[in-house]
Amino acid sequence: MLTSEKVMDRKYYLYNFFWGALIFFLAVYDFEQHSFRFSNEILIHPITLFINALLFPFSKCLVENIALRYTTKEFWETNALRTAAYNGGLILYCLFCFVFAIPLGIICMAILCIKRRRP
Repeated sequence: MLTSEKVMDRKYYLYNFFWGALIFFLAVYDFEQHSFRFSNEILIHPITLFINALLFPFSKCLVENIALRYTTKEFWETNALRTAAYNGGLILYCLFCFVFAIPLGIICMAILCIKRRRP
């Protein structure tokens, strides 16, 4: 049965954590290549990126659930969206989810906790 709501399970989390970890490693590598002096920023930046990588799947799940609340799954699976513009939009979407992973991830985890407490 297909539902219009994404469910956070182990497979979904690990798949999206892989992409969050990839963004994490690329950003840390780029940061290390361009940091010339030692400061507190050197420690804060990788720690924040690591937290973003951990919360990236939750952030993506929340954004997908919001999008699926107002559209259908069939809309996102049409061939019109499988173009070069779609791929560029997909990259921007993933970066948006990664940048806002901390607030969106915390909101998603709070929603999941509230849903699990309800009978």
